[in-house]
Amino acid sequence: MTQLQVSITAEDFARIFTRLASQLRWLDYRPEDVQSFFEALRDLPLEITHESAKRIANQPGRKFFPTTGEWRDSALDYEAELRRADLVGERVWKIECEDCEDTGWIHGYCPGDTTCDRTKTHLPHQFVRVCGCRPSNRTFQRHHAPRVVK
Repeated sequence: MTQLQVSITAEDFARIFTRLASQLRWLDYRPEDVQSFFEALRDLPLEITHESAKRIANQPGRKFFPTTGEWRDSALDYEAELRRADLVGERVWKIECEDCEDTGWIHGYCPGDTTCDRTKTHLPHQFVRVCGCRPSNRTFQRHHAPRVVK
């Protein structure tokens, strides 16, 4: 996971708190309020505390300063997003075969002619056909490989 500062200082927290209080128009907070919030949220890393405050400030319809629990929930949600992004990494999913989208089957529609390889007269219908990519498509092979049970 991305390296985050383990703890936040009282000064850093006060700056974040003050900005959020200003954005949400809580202008009559007291120093004891800042200290109380700091004590409840001091275990959160600086980056996560800052980003969660920005998210709270930008919540549509929010008119009141969050409780410590709401702020912590926002911070934990952001932290979970960071972990998820680190697990997924920068991988972009690529489909190997555009015809079957790696399923091994080509889906089609037959208007009643020989599109589906039937030679006799028939009604329009949907059909599937085995895709020629199966032997070389790594995604298809991986999903259809025999599973060894130990």
